[in-house]
Amino acid sequence: DQSAFYLFNVARVATNPAKALIPADLPNVAIVDWELSPSPMHSFMLTLHQLQHEVPTLVEAVFSLSSGVRGPLVQFQKAAWMDEFRRLLDVKGVGLVGSMISCVGAPHVLTHAFAMRSVLVPQVMLELNRYYAGDEFIPIDEYFRQRLTRATQESNFLISSLFHAKRDKSDVFQNESCKDSATSLLSGCDSNPEDSVFIRWSGENLGARGFLCGKGIAM
Repeated sequence: DQSAFYLFNVARVATNPAKALIPADLPNVAIVDWELSPSPMHSFMLTLHQLQHEVPTLVEAVFSLSSGVRGPLVQFQKAAWMDEFRRLLDVKGVGLVGSMISCVGAPHVLTHAFAMRSVLVPQVMLELNRYYAGDEFIPIDEYFRQRLTRATQESNFLISSLFHAKRDKSDVFQNESCKDSATSLLSGCDSNPEDSVFIRWSGENLGARGFLCGKGIAM
């Protein structure tokens, strides 16, 4: 019993064995067949492009979970994990919430799992237009890795993450959080997967070259 609508972008749906796992018979679930989709961010952005005029009037928030995530690791019954994201997203001034924020370069919400206010869709579509207007080819995932956060901040909204909210006891991310703990945050050595609800498919720490700590090996 929830007011969420689930849209699954499925690559080659006719031959994709995962299709059988999607409860498409439910009234709030739909499947879109993608004959060609180079990345999850590509299909997400093009979906937003198709629905850009409808989304802000129909829903308050848009969630994006790529095929590169594992989770939710906690609160998966009745999709209770959504409440974790919405609690932070409903904080005054917050426009983008992720499972974790990266401290590499300018602090930015990691895009494997995030939620944003639907009022930001027009600004994100402007970024999509800039992407296609560019002369140099850049994979769309790489382009939006930091620009999604930048588009949020240029619209005078703040960012947040489940991990930092629990660790720093702050619903709004502060840039100072990166200064003293960037290295340990990237390794994942000082965190548990449950703190961020979603992790990358191999885990934040296991996606790097080699293992960064004993805890990573154990996890």
